[in-house]
Order: sequence, then structure tokens, then C-alpha cells
Amino acid sequence: MGLNKTVQNLFWQTLGFFIAVFYLVYRLLLPKKQGSHPVSRFFRKVFEHQKARTGWGITLLVIILVVNFFFSPPVKSAQAEQTTLETPENVILTETTYQLPVKGWITQGYHWYHPAIDISAELGEKIYPIGEGKVIKVEFRKWGYGHFVVIDHQQGYQSLYAHLKEIKVEPGQEVDKSTILGSIGMTGWTTGPHLHLEIYEEGKNINPLEVLPEAVW
Repeated sequence: MGLNKTVQNLFWQTLGFFIAVFYLVYRLLLPKKQGSHPVSRFFRKVFEHQKARTGWGITLLVIILVVNFFFSPPVKSAQAEQTTLETPENVILTETTYQLPVKGWITQGYHWYHPAIDISAELGEKIYPIGEGKVIKVEFRKWGYGHFVVIDHQQGYQSLYAHLKEIKVEPGQEVDKSTILGSIGMTGWTTGPHLHLEIYEEGKNINPLEVLPEAVW
């Protein structure tokens, strides 16, 4: 019973659709006449049928949805435009991602009384900058940091490398990730060969592990 009703509704919807198309063509192409045209009277009877009115309402809705879907121009969302505008900035951040300066393992982490990390490594192991930048300080001391280097990475970041055995860069020199700054040593206050690494953001110490890749403890 339900199937027969569905078939009937589908029939009236289809009939209403084609009649509507034919009627529109008829009204647009054929000249108007005085009085009621026989074709008009036929259409009137069809559209006054209860099932036809219900089916035609659904048909109109489907037609509107189909037309909007296939003929509406694609609209770019604000999020898509924002993503396009931010692409250059994302590229810059990717190119300046920091790296570990030396192969080794962390023997002391970041604390309020030790605002750095200590990376233990073999004596003489090569040390590289965490990222590209410019050498702004090179000092040789017998105490404290011992021999150390400070690099300005711009964007508010600086890094300090202490207890070096030897230093191979000079103040004002531009460096990148492949530049050798020096080697692991035991200068200054130290009990074993390691690199004392400090990182500053806007002049304040931050935990290096917040910006460096995962390191081995």
C-alpha cells in the first residue's frame, strides 16, 4: 500500500515538472489570446489537483537546490584567504627551525639557578649554531663560562655556547647551521667536557628545550 502511494506521488511530481516546463515555453513563445485558452484550462485542472500541488512544491525545492549547487560560483572562505596570506610567514618559520648544536646527552636541565642545559659530549666534538645568525660576542675566560660565543638569531632570539675548547668564529661573522663554532672543552668552571647552552628571548633566559628538537637525557 505504501509503495503504491509512493509511486503515485512520484508520478504526480514528474508530471507536474514536465507540464510546468511545457507551460513556461507555451507562455513565452505563443502569442497571448483573449479569454481562457483550452491549454490553460487543462493546466489549471492539473495544478489544482491536491497531489499535484504537494508534489510540485517538493519539485520546486529540488530544482532550486540543484540550480544553486551546479550554477553558483565557488566562494572562497575567509579562512582560505588567511591561509594564503600566511604562507610566506610559515615558510620563514620552517627555514629557521632550530637544531641541536652538538651530538650528546643532557646531564643537567633548566632550573632557576641553572638557566641553561648542559650537553655532555666527547672532548673536541664539533659545535654548531642552533640556527643561522650573527656572532655578536666571543670571549676567552679562565673562570665562569670559560671560552664562549654568543649569536644573535634576530626575531628576538640569542644563544650562548660556553666551556669551548677552541673557537673558530669571530665577532660580526654570519653563520648558518653548517658553520663550526668550535669544539667541546673544559674551560671555565666545569668538571667534565660538555656544552653549556643558554637561549634568550627578548633578553630573558628561556628553557632551550622549548625551541630545540627532542634531546636525549
